Amino acid sequence: MPTISKQTGKRRLAVVGCVLFAALALISGTILFLDYQRQMTADKEFEDLRGILSTETLSTAGGPYSPAVIPQTAGQRYGQLAKQNPDLAGWIQIEGTSINYPVMQTPKDPDYYLDHDFQRQYSPYGVPYADSRSDLSGGNVLIYGHHTKNKGMFGALVEYERQSYYQAHPVILFDTLERYGFYQIVMVVKTTALLNDPSAFDYTKAAFPSDEKEFQTFLSACEKRELYPTGESVSFGDRLLLLSTCEYSKEDGRLLIVAKQMKTADTK
Repeated sequence: MPTISKQTGKRRLAVVGCVLFAALALISGTILFLDYQRQMTADKEFEDLRGILSTETLSTAGGPYSPAVIPQTAGQRYGQLAKQNPDLAGWIQIEGTSINYPVMQTPKDPDYYLDHDFQRQYSPYGVPYADSRSDLSGGNVLIYGHHTKNKGMFGALVEYERQSYYQAHPVILFDTLERYGFYQIVMVVKTTALLNDPSAFDYTKAAFPSDEKEFQTFLSACEKRELYPTGESVSFGDRLLLLSTCEYSKEDGRLLIVAKQMKTADTK
């Protein structure tokens, strides 16, 4: 009898173990499915927003025209989206990559779009958004974006860890509601947000220097952490565009792309 009792106990433990394993697998599968579903929903919403831009670009006064023939102002191109959501600050795109998103800004609630979509509904993917200190009318602009699975959102920026990728995609397009903007990438910087780490660099504050001394401090910190030379330089007074996202090679890692505005006919 004691032998049978031990065997029965082992069987029960095995059954319990199988049930627990199946339950954990089911829960994990459900979480992955829901995460996938949320990501697909977010991707669909962004695609719809891009479609609105395409429609506006290709039609004027009720008929189809080429943008090259009838140029639009930035205000006209993004006006419909701004009516849908006045928090729209602009649009960012890097040609030849998956980065093609609206950029939001909410000074009174700086991180609102960290976990809200364009329709102001909760979303763990959020929308790229400008730091509340960003000066869209002519100063530096710092934009945050999530690094999602499959290198979605700003996750595609990690490709810039390879110099060959930078060489193939050296220009960022960032438009505000007032003007179109082209930015030459100057540096690709890798750091961490852990302030107790000696290599940490709080660029979220340093990105907005009030004078040339603070600018040089910011520039020096970036140069110490840049991944490779681009051959480009930046000077005090240049308007900077900075893109920030998570980077997972180290704890609480961050990847920062530093770009400067290129001189064009539209640049004031």
